[in-house]
Amino acid sequence: MPSTETLAEDAAQQAVLRIPQFRLLRELIYDTTGISLGDNKLDFIQSRLRKRLRHLKMDSFAKYYDLLKSQGPQGAEMQEMINRVTTNKTHFFREDHHFEHLRNNIFQRMIEEATRRERPRRLRIWCAAASTGEEPYTLAISVREVFANQPGWDIRILATDIDTNVLERCKEATYIPDQLLETPGEIVKRYFSPSKSTPGSLTVRQEVKDLVTFRQLNLLESEWPIRTQFDVIFCRNVLIYFDQPTQDTVMRHMADYLKPEGTLFIGHSESLSGLASTYTRVGRTIYQHTNYVGGPASGSQSQPQYSTPTPRPMLSGNSPRNDASSTPVAKATAPLERKSIIVGDIHSSDKPMLISTVLGSCIAVCLYDDAIKAGGMNHFALPTGQLGSRKIASFGVHAMELLINEIMQLGGDRRRLKAKVFGGANVLGMSGEDKIGQKNVDFIRNFLHTENIPITAEYLGGNQGMQVLFEPCSGRAKMKLLDHSKTIEAEKIDRAQTTTKSEPVSDITLF
Repeated sequence: MPSTETLAEDAAQQAVLRIPQFRLLRELIYDTTGISLGDNKLDFIQSRLRKRLRHLKMDSFAKYYDLLKSQGPQGAEMQEMINRVTTNKTHFFREDHHFEHLRNNIFQRMIEEATRRERPRRLRIWCAAASTGEEPYTLAISVREVFANQPGWDIRILATDIDTNVLERCKEATYIPDQLLETPGEIVKRYFSPSKSTPGSLTVRQEVKDLVTFRQLNLLESEWPIRTQFDVIFCRNVLIYFDQPTQDTVMRHMADYLKPEGTLFIGHSESLSGLASTYTRVGRTIYQHTNYVGGPASGSQSQPQYSTPTPRPMLSGNSPRNDASSTPVAKATAPLERKSIIVGDIHSSDKPMLISTVLGSCIAVCLYDDAIKAGGMNHFALPTGQLGSRKIASFGVHAMELLINEIMQLGGDRRRLKAKVFGGANVLGMSGEDKIGQKNVDFIRNFLHTENIPITAEYLGGNQGMQVLFEPCSGRAKMKLLDHSKTIEAEKIDRAQTTTKSEPVSDITLF
């Protein structure tokens, strides 16, 4: 007969996380960490926490929740639970443009100012999401690359994380080669040594480790045990786990720990555009205090402040919008740059240009953020058959997330995005469930509805291919059916009409 211990483990493995228990655990996780979990995370939480049930020999999530509540927020099991529900995916030199900006702009400026005795030879950096150590050690390597031959500098890097398990791995500083695939070979040779304890792995050298101090910290706490301000803060890929009120609270709090001339880096799919009075974007997901932008820290290469967007030219031949809130814009004085895309392609911009594509059953989504005058277009379909070597950007969710992320890198805010959608034609004359175009139409409507991105105009369905032109900085679009010479542009759109008839209404505006 199976042992009592084996029976307990089997019971834990078969435990099912019911919706009521999931909601209780979700609320507890939110209150403790600020991490906001959607309904689609039930399976994720069940999988992550079953290991704890097995370890504790519990047969239900209800009993596990009772244990967490009985121990309280400072209990040992609460930390174990947090360690399992937090995600720690990262690698060395992730989003390398940030480290290039750090080395080539910020560090060089600081050295020049110190040489002129305009500042002390002191540098403080905070990595607010240490994860398994790749990011703080990349920061330390970047420091070594620039300051190794600069004597007299006092440099310290604080690396914090809510997960105590990963902080222990940070201190070990040992990594398998796959975690260094995007690290230049000369950097690996210079700053890593073969691990003495784990054959086949590499360990960060001591002179790099000495720059970093690791501490446990929960960003949701009202008081942070930090007694200094930082020249540089990296808080990347943290905000995506918080809801909007929590994001705003954390980032306003963080502003108190950033020096007036300091620089904040966030993740490529994150934005602080809702905190314009606190932060202003000065680069791709790079921010400074709003009341300091334009000072020496920005330098001559600082980008425009996006809180007051510069008017952009419109598509040639169009007149300005006649609603009272519109700002008149000048016509283009020269032909706009034009970028053609095909299936699997994505292009975004905040400059006057045209993006064009030709569609059949595929879908093109034009997203734009009117506040910063930026947008982009993709061209995709749902996957069918064998994927082979075809680009992942050719398919549904991946194409949409990549486009959204590109616009956010330009300073866009996911909450402000609006969509114009095209395509989904039944160009092959299929019937019933075989209509590929209709499946693509159903997908994009469902995706945009789920993401709360409104569709302001669409031309979907029919049985004719079409050409689409999109100006990303204004959100204006034109389209024409391939067997018609007339370009369609009008003032209103009846989505019910255009998606059920093969012939378009003759006067359709997508502006």
